[in-house]
Amino acid sequence: MDGSSSGTLQAHPPASLGDRPKRRRGARLELAISRAVLEELATVGFGGLTFEGVAHRAKTGKSALYRRWPTKTDLVIESILENLPNPQEAPGTGSLREDLLSFLGDVAAGLMGPVGIAMRVLFAEAAGDSRLRSAIRERIIEPRRKALTGIIAEACRRGEVREDALIPETAEVGPALLVQRFLEKGGSAISRQVVVRIVDKVLLPLLASDRS
Repeated sequence: MDGSSSGTLQAHPPASLGDRPKRRRGARLELAISRAVLEELATVGFGGLTFEGVAHRAKTGKSALYRRWPTKTDLVIESILENLPNPQEAPGTGSLREDLLSFLGDVAAGLMGPVGIAMRVLFAEAAGDSRLRSAIRERIIEPRRKALTGIIAEACRRGEVREDALIPETAEVGPALLVQRFLEKGGSAISRQVVVRIVDKVLLPLLASDRS
């Protein structure tokens, strides 16, 4: 039989580089990991979340996670921050009302999406985990409280806010009302109309000076 007959096993040409799945790096990989973390939190909770489970869902290796985040708490907190607006980028419109609507609108948008589900899980877990509770307060809550305090202080300099309203509690009222509503009724209960009511009926009467 001729060695060139059709019955002879033929070697397949090597796959071209274009046929191989592209390896994700940098921001693309970190985005895939952060989304996987939020999905794992919604599925198995903080206690059941593992680096192995996140790596499997993100379709990457565990080493990609361990190189970036030394602990599970770091991984979870950074993944939430990756999916939240940066509080330092809040626009300064020159209007207290518009700044409050923008800031609280961002908070509401975060609670209504996958981050909101993750935060619900974390709030429940944090009750019995002091390290997680501290991480939530220091890395998620405090930077946003500081940014909102800055918005109120700037409005005070413009004469829109009474000086005696510049106390720490005034920066807690709006976010606290949104979070409480979210925990009781879910993200679907936080509409634009709710944000507007909180600003117009609660915060502005609480803060406004006689000149505003």
